[in-house]
This record gives sequence, C-alpha cells and structure tokens, in this order.
Amino acid sequence: MLKFTHVKISRDLSYIYNIMCTTDQQSLISRQINIASFESFEHRFIEDLKYFYHVFFVVQNEKEENIGFVYSYDHRANDGHCSIVVYIDKEYQTTGAGIEASMRFMDYLFKVYPINKIYTHIYQYNEQSLLCNRQAGFSEEGCLKNYRYHNGKYWDLHILSMERERFYCTYEKYL
Repeated sequence: MLKFTHVKISRDLSYIYNIMCTTDQQSLISRQINIASFESFEHRFIEDLKYFYHVFFVVQNEKEENIGFVYSYDHRANDGHCSIVVYIDKEYQTTGAGIEASMRFMDYLFKVYPINKIYTHIYQYNEQSLLCNRQAGFSEEGCLKNYRYHNGKYWDLHILSMERERFYCTYEKYL
C-alpha cells in the first residue's frame, strides 16, 4: 500500500528536482521549467508551494522510498473543481501504483474539499497516461489542437475530468 507524505524541502527537494528538471519526464507532467541551478529550482518550488500548488504529496512505497508525487492546482473552491497531476517513477508504472495513487488522491480531495470535479490535462504524446485515464472512467471534455511543440512536432492537449458522483459510483468498492 502506498503512503502519501506532505512534501518536506529537506527530504524531498532533490528527488522532485531530478524529475521536474529532466527533459523526458518534465514534458509529461509540468509546464516548461527552465532552471539554471538547483538553488533557483528550490526558490521557485517554495514559491509554487505557496502560490501554485493546492495540495502536494510525495508518494512512498512500503519501504518509505519516494516513488512519485501527486499534486492539485487551479483549485477553485467557489466553482468546486481543481486539476491534478500524478507522477509515478518508470519502474513502478506497470505495478498499479499510478492507479492506486490516483484513486487515493482523488478520494482525499473529494472528502477534504468541496470539490465536485477533478480535471487532468494530458498531452497526446503521453499515450499511456491518456489511455489509462480514459479506461479509469475520466470523460474527455475538450481537446486543444496543436497546443504544445515537443520533439519537433505540435501535439494536442486533452482535458479530461472525473466527477465526484461518478468516482464514488465506480470506485467506492475499491477504496
């Protein structure tokens, strides 16, 4: 069973830096970050914790090793929605850890906050994530054509959502 821990700069920053500042991983999970040094990343990340991220957890395995992270952003309390990102290290992506982390994180957000809908934004080139989210019951609400230039080509951005009622009708037996 996975464990969520609140991010701690002293414990987790190097781990997060290595993911968010590695080109192949960064293009899957975040807006483009151009960081000149670890110190500038630390400053930016601390600012993002205050002003951009709504909730940020590090995901750990049973040995308490970091294997990913989940975060929400664009939380609109008055509108009842937010967006999420789920990142799981490559070696754990075929173990079900991503599904477990997603389900547990959405359950947490729905129970703790007055959220009715959770969005995720997935680039077309992230085919595995797009397929998994669709199979998990996320509905496609829109597609922004040719939204991001990546590896010499323009790619679409798919906007998917999960509503609270649908989530609990589908997954309550697993939680």
